[in-house]
Amino acid sequence: MTGKSENPKAPTGDASENDAVAEYLRRNPGFLVDNPDLVVTLTPPDFRHGEDVIDMQRFMLDSLQKHIQSVTSREKKFLAIAEDRVAGFGRVQDGAILLLGTNSLRELVRAVTFDLPDVLDIEAARLCMVSDEASSGAHILAPEVANKLIGRKNHVALLEDSGDRRALVGMEKSDVKSMALIRLSNADKSHCGALALGSAEIDGFNSRQGTDLLSFLARVIESCMRRWQNDSH
Repeated sequence: MTGKSENPKAPTGDASENDAVAEYLRRNPGFLVDNPDLVVTLTPPDFRHGEDVIDMQRFMLDSLQKHIQSVTSREKKFLAIAEDRVAGFGRVQDGAILLLGTNSLRELVRAVTFDLPDVLDIEAARLCMVSDEASSGAHILAPEVANKLIGRKNHVALLEDSGDRRALVGMEKSDVKSMALIRLSNADKSHCGALALGSAEIDGFNSRQGTDLLSFLARVIESCMRRWQNDSH
């Protein structure tokens, strides 16, 4: 005698388990919205309409659309970050070429002050030094002030809302709202100054940013300074 075939789509748990699942979903009506990946595993009822009838297919479609929109939004953000990263690398590369083309410490200071802001698309830039024996026009920045701004053991400081500190590094422009300060060192690793970059955006430089490109630019400036620090022309 042939028995009834088992419905492969029937719940595998007993009635109490099914009731527990149903009760949990009633207490947590947003569960499937928060976990749209589970929706695609459900078997929807036949497409029906009518009073007090839930259109499960429409619910699943809406949930999937929201999930796709969320993924697309994240992908766009990641793409924008990657594009900004590439653009930033290109600007720093152009800045390095500019600085390496200088032929004296004075030219280096002028390039940092007048040309580098346009290349990096920022508001201001200053080369700060412990002393300016060559009269190059660099801003004098005492070591204790540099340590206060950057941190005694730090090499880079990203300062948001830095309006009250910009004058300390020779940035009198009121448009400077945030700064990046990168410590500069002599060949013997002793402190010799800092590169100060200013942005017109209050979070143009902020603690969430990477500092590798800024550090690279500072290393280029150190190399230039070691070549021209005794040149007064």
